[in-house]
Amino acid sequence: MILYYRTDILEKAGFDGPPKTYDDLEEICKKVNTPETPCFVVRASRGRGYSPFSYPLFLYGYGGKWFNDGWNPALDSPEAAAGLEEMVKLLTTYGPKGVANYTHYEMYTDFAQGKLVMFIDASVWVSKFNEPTKSNVVGKWASASLPAGPAGAFGGALSQGMMVPASSKNKEAAYLFMQWYTSKETQKKRALLKEIGSGDVTRMSVIELPEYKKQFSGNNWANATFTSVKDAVKFWVWDYLPEGQDLSEALSISVSKAIAGEETPKDAMKDAQKAFIKILKKNKYLK
Repeated sequence: MILYYRTDILEKAGFDGPPKTYDDLEEICKKVNTPETPCFVVRASRGRGYSPFSYPLFLYGYGGKWFNDGWNPALDSPEAAAGLEEMVKLLTTYGPKGVANYTHYEMYTDFAQGKLVMFIDASVWVSKFNEPTKSNVVGKWASASLPAGPAGAFGGALSQGMMVPASSKNKEAAYLFMQWYTSKETQKKRALLKEIGSGDVTRMSVIELPEYKKQFSGNNWANATFTSVKDAVKFWVWDYLPEGQDLSEALSISVSKAIAGEETPKDAMKDAQKAFIKILKKNKYLK
């Protein structure tokens, strides 16, 4: 997870770089936000992979956590509510129209079209902003490490894996394919292909290649990405459980109600707390 921002807009407004904290981010938004080019957004839509992907930035940044030391949910804490309050304030004050329905697709599309100043999301969108036929912001954007809340700067990392099912009838062939796909040569070709150009690879030996650094050092993308990976925390601890879908849905309902103004952030997180406890008790994680 990294911050994408418009260098030209910030420079014109007199800022010498991206926000280091959420307070900085808010100060920038106060100066540059317009109805035509809203200042800031994160994934806000209801559903797994959307608002539950973004809320932990603020939960951890404001000193909250999912569980206490006894593995009981801790979403009704003042810190959890403060994090959601900051998220809601930024989105509803400086976010685009219809922000409650924003996913990654709307964010990177708006940004590429020049209709957004900043957003936080996955690092993989680098190729979408440097292609002149698809982007209006070529040479006008950069990326940065995540801004910090009172408790620090926290982001998460998601990765995709390759596995051979136990039921596979061609285990050896599958294993050989995985060796080929994750090899240095294949990862190098994949990273440097302009049609893909995401920059995400499996090997540090590729990242350290001069041609890789040349292609991905611009826009501060590589530095921001690798700093964020190094500092990433296990945001979605509960998502590893079989009941992760149910917990994610419960959380996203509460966040959505807060964004819509149907509940205060404090009450929304109390509801999330109750829902987490109910689900965990039903599945015998809690007594």
